[in-house]
Amino acid sequence: GNIYYDLRLEVRVCHPLKGDIIYAKVIGKNKMGILATRLPIIIALSQIHNPDLDMESIAIGDEIKVSVLDKKFKLNDKEIHVIGKVMV
Repeated sequence: GNIYYDLRLEVRVCHPLKGDIIYAKVIGKNKMGILATRLPIIIALSQIHNPDLDMESIAIGDEIKVSVLDKKFKLNDKEIHVIGKVMV
């Protein structure tokens, strides 16, 4: 015999694509750049990708608008690592 099941699934998917806009909170900064987060996304903002940005004008705790340049994650990762560019 066959057994049939009626299933209802609900999922939440987070898959940032190049060009997506994310609003994130700054959690760290140093001379190399800024680290921001919008869980489960961790965003690295370097001077290389943001040459016209005055990094001193952004403080820890600020909410910033970021455009996704690239992402990296593997199966079962708890976080998605993103390289971004600050949108003014």
